[in-house]
Amino acid sequence: MTTPTPSPGTAAADPELDSRRRAFDAVVRRMRTDATQAHLDDDLGNLLHQLYKLGELCRLRLGKQEFDTLLKSSDALRAARAAMWARKFDTHHLVRVKVATPPDTYTDIYHDIYGAVEWKPLAEPDDDDRDKDYNRLLKGQSVLDTTSRAFDAMADLLQP
Repeated sequence: MTTPTPSPGTAAADPELDSRRRAFDAVVRRMRTDATQAHLDDDLGNLLHQLYKLGELCRLRLGKQEFDTLLKSSDALRAARAAMWARKFDTHHLVRVKVATPPDTYTDIYHDIYGAVEWKPLAEPDDDDRDKDYNRLLKGQSVLDTTSRAFDAMADLLQP
C-alpha cells in the first residue's frame, strides 16, 4: 500500500497530497474486501479517479510540459500514465479476477475474493503510445500492486 498518512492531530507536510493519499488508500482498502466482480468494477473507477486527481495536482504544480516529460521517465510513472489513460474505458473492460494457481500470479496486496485482480488486455491504439505502456506495464499484472506503485511514484514528484 502507499506511504502511511500522518497520524491524526499532526500537521500534514502537504495537505493536498495527504488528502489524495487518504482517498486513494481508502479505495485500496475497500477493493481488498470487495466480494464480487461488480464491486471491483465500481471501486476501480474510484481508484483510477484518485490516481487521475493526483496527476492533475502534479500537472498543476509542475506544469503540463514538465509533468508530461516526467511521466515518461520511469516504468512506475509510465504505468501511472497508462492507468490514467485507461480510465476512459468502461471498468468491466479493464480488470478480471483471475483464479490463480501458484506460481501463476503473485501479488503484494491480497483480496478477500479468491484470485488475483489483474488488468485485461486492451487493443485500442493511442497517439501518445500510452497503449504500449499499458500492454508492457499493466496488462496481466495486479491492479492494486501497479496502481499503488504508480501513485507512490507520482506522489514522489511532489516531495521537496
